Amino acid sequence: MTRWWQSPIAIAAAAIGATVPLWFVRLPPLIDLLGHMGRYHVQLNLATNPLLRANWDYHWRLIGNLGCDLLMEGLGRTFGVERGAVILAAFIPALMIFAMARLARGAHGHVPATAWAAFPFAMSYCWQYGLVNYWLGVALALLAASAFGPRFDAQPSGAGRLHSLVLLALTSLLLWVAHIYGWALFAILIAARRAGAMPVRRWPALVPDLLPLAAPIGLMVAL
Repeated sequence: MTRWWQSPIAIAAAAIGATVPLWFVRLPPLIDLLGHMGRYHVQLNLATNPLLRANWDYHWRLIGNLGCDLLMEGLGRTFGVERGAVILAAFIPALMIFAMARLARGAHGHVPATAWAAFPFAMSYCWQYGLVNYWLGVALALLAASAFGPRFDAQPSGAGRLHSLVLLALTSLLLWVAHIYGWALFAILIAARRAGAMPVRRWPALVPDLLPLAAPIGLMVAL
């Protein structure tokens, strides 16, 4: 029998509940986000605003800290800078709660009641301070680990193994683009999952399978 805390509806309600504090504000009281919003305004309006062009310039570069800036290209142009930033800030803890539930289900076969004790940490100080790129990277890392972990456990061979390694490298690169910490956390979670499933003496054999996690290092050196 499914307990209420294992219900997808209950978990969805928890994720939606994390967005409630931002439903009734014009500007989110998330300190660092306000500075981000200034950059979003320049990013989205520079081409059409001569006053901005007289004082500002904006150049895109590939760095490990672009998650929310890329999302704001769609959200900001659709809803405006202020409303788009509110939607973005509300989306992050909701995504993290969903990722936590997926991780718990993957580890236990169901969502244990104790997982609910972790859900409030989706709105911890990092989010409250407005470190949105960083916190988005963490949420995406948890989500990627919950999706990729079981696939990696299967240890396919031949073409299936090559496909898994390529997917691992691409996932690492995408997480690095969102935020470098998201990539680092994903690498730790995947490596720990594999290492925890075998004795210490066999850990060196894991190196070839874990090398794709280092793909962003090559990209950073190239850049």
